[in-house]
Amino acid sequence: LWDLLSKHKLAMSNSDSVVHVGSPSEDFSLVENTQVCFHDFANLPSALNEFVDSPEFTCDGYKFKWKLRIYRGGRDEDEEIVPVYLVSMNSNKVILDYEA
Repeated sequence: LWDLLSKHKLAMSNSDSVVHVGSPSEDFSLVENTQVCFHDFANLPSALNEFVDSPEFTCDGYKFKWKLRIYRGGRDEDEEIVPVYLVSMNSNKVILDYEA
């Protein structure tokens, strides 16, 4: 995977800004952040359904392992978006709690 990342030289700006959506929960102090940078975005694979994965990263005291998967060329010909997925690398189920 590191060879792939080096080959494509995956990037992001040097900005340290944070964007919050919605109101933080009461447990907001327990939130852990991990910054993942895909460098040289224009040179990532751009074919439909072709993706690049980030290296694995952990959060919650190394209890959960994740990676981000990005489809620069999209997953559907009719979409004009760049899908990004949070992929669980855990053998156990991860149950997320959210409010709509």
